[in-house]
Amino acid sequence: MKKIYTLLTVFLCAFNFAKAQYANQQAFYNNLPQAKYTNPGILPDYSGYLSIPALSGYGVTLSNSGFAFNDFFQDGNLSPNNLLSAMHNKNLLNISSAVDVLGFGLKFGKNSIALNITPKTDVNLGYSKSVFDFLINGNGNHIGKSISLDGFSFDVSSYIETGIGYTREINEKISAGARVKFLSGLGNVNGDFDGISLYTNPNDYSLTASSNFAINAYGTFFGDSELAEQMGNPPYFNPNNLGLGLDLGVNYQFSDNIQFFGSIVDLGYLKWSEYGETLYNDGASFKFDGLPLDELLESGDDNDNGSSFSEDLTDSLTSTFNLQRSQISYTTGLKTQIYAGASYSFTDYFVFQGMLHGRVFNNKIYPMYMFSGGINLKRWLSAKLTYSGVNKTYNNIGAGVVLHAGAFQLYAMMDNIYGLTQIDYTRNLAGSFGVNFTFKDKEDKKRKKAKGKKKKAENKKEKAKDKKKKAEDKKEKAKDKKEKAENKKEKAEDKKEKAENKKEKAEEKKTVKQLNAKEKELKSEASKEKSEAREIKKEAKAINEKEKELKSQANEVKSEAKEIKNESKAINEQKKELKSEAKAVKSDTKEIKKEAKAIIEKEKELKSEAKAVKSDTKEIKEETKALENKVVSESTSNIQYSEIAEKDSTVKVKSFDVELLKDSVPAMAIDTIGVIDSLKLEPKDGGL
Repeated sequence: MKKIYTLLTVFLCAFNFAKAQYANQQAFYNNLPQAKYTNPGILPDYSGYLSIPALSGYGVTLSNSGFAFNDFFQDGNLSPNNLLSAMHNKNLLNISSAVDVLGFGLKFGKNSIALNITPKTDVNLGYSKSVFDFLINGNGNHIGKSISLDGFSFDVSSYIETGIGYTREINEKISAGARVKFLSGLGNVNGDFDGISLYTNPNDYSLTASSNFAINAYGTFFGDSELAEQMGNPPYFNPNNLGLGLDLGVNYQFSDNIQFFGSIVDLGYLKWSEYGETLYNDGASFKFDGLPLDELLESGDDNDNGSSFSEDLTDSLTSTFNLQRSQISYTTGLKTQIYAGASYSFTDYFVFQGMLHGRVFNNKIYPMYMFSGGINLKRWLSAKLTYSGVNKTYNNIGAGVVLHAGAFQLYAMMDNIYGLTQIDYTRNLAGSFGVNFTFKDKEDKKRKKAKGKKKKAENKKEKAKDKKKKAEDKKEKAKDKKEKAENKKEKAEDKKEKAENKKEKAEEKKTVKQLNAKEKELKSEASKEKSEAREIKKEAKAINEKEKELKSQANEVKSEAKEIKNESKAINEQKKELKSEAKAVKSDTKEIKKEAKAIIEKEKELKSEAKAVKSDTKEIKEETKALENKVVSESTSNIQYSEIAEKDSTVKVKSFDVELLKDSVPAMAIDTIGVIDSLKLEPKDGGL
């Protein structure tokens, strides 16, 4: 039987001609049409493009997470165990290809559409470390134990993709897009050996396995006319091998310098109809004692019945593993990929970018990270240097360039240029190259200029708002100071009323001590009021200075407000309010000065009143003294005998007879104080 041999031939042929789909750094180039294959959310910088058939969309890559060619050797000698030490428990070998047969796109306004027809081949081989350990070291270390084949699987697919993409600029910051892919299958082979375990019998060292597993294939009839006839002569291109895929992506412009992007691609399936073939075990246990190699070798290349060595080997494997064959239809899934990254523009010419990428196979994700630094020289050149970590290697240095020569766009990029110099150490190679024909977008230039002007206007608006806010804050501060000044004014008025009340009380009491004390109090209060008046003057002066500052700032706002009329009116109104408030503050200050002057005049009046009180007190003292002298003179009238001589006047008192000279000073003095009346004197001979 030829089935197993044919399957292996299809697998190896697919493995050998396969090329890469796209370099990973392709996601960093927004000006490259093929970047939409990794992120359909990119809104292009051009108005349209056309991929030149057979000259665009090429790529080369090879990715192996398990080992490099150099791991086969140690110290210059072949070392299979060194190969084992380099592997993970689960590993992936991936080779894939894509080339654009047709590709074009158009951009109109905020919308963009694109169409591509692209043949693709995708080869995936998942293998576990335990399988290689079994192949290299045999089952000698597992006698009486089981060996698990978990992680061993493969999937090789070849198909034609027809994709229709649509991208829209939702707003100034966000653009999003999707690409629907209609798939037509050409060939496939896949198998999954998860859950299989091999048990080594400790007596005869034979292997026993028990599990469900199957190998599905479409296209085993290629080059085998006998098999094709058995299957009903299927066509080379089966229109019923249909599938559907979906790509989703988004770009977010966080700020003028920062941009984020993310995408998920290759969501979908492919159905292989009618002429598919499966080889399966159907859950039967089987025992493997070894192949009859001596008999196979003795058969030579061709035996009597015309069968070859490979056919005999295939028949032996089929009989040993109890494989059964049937014709079926089956479905396979696409290998989903995820991209997430960001970019930071230092200037219009220099940009730094970073990205995380993951590829899913057999329920496991295989990650990769990449950083890029690049230059953009207007619209004619973009160049980047990249660094990536993938498949346990951290020396992947890459580069890329996109060159515009008029309408022609040439691009070439490779993720690991350094790997080309040491190919035996390399686990990852990826590159893309091609030629496109692009159309410049004049409207896009106009929109960018309009956006630039709009941003400048918004910046000016923000500055005007900030100044307006500052002016409002200063206005609030001026109001607070005005309120404080009014509070101080009220306090001064209260103190004035208290002073007047004290003055009234002082006038009522009219005592010298109280007046003096009140005078001191009034003086101290007057000095306090003077100091407060000085403070008020200082504050008024500060308010005037603030008013000047507000005026200057209002003038600045007025000059800038020519571009923003509505805000200019608001600022002018605020300016008028500030002037009116400043005038009110000035008038309040004048009133305070008048009141302070009135207080000084009151102080002077109090001083004059105090002087008057002092003069009245002096007169009272003099009157009191005169009264005392009078009392003394009255007391001397009871003296019976005395002699008083004053100039030419003589007074003699004998018994009750007193002789006084007429019109003499003593006589007049006595008469004045009433002595004559009290002594009952009468004039006699010029005397009394």
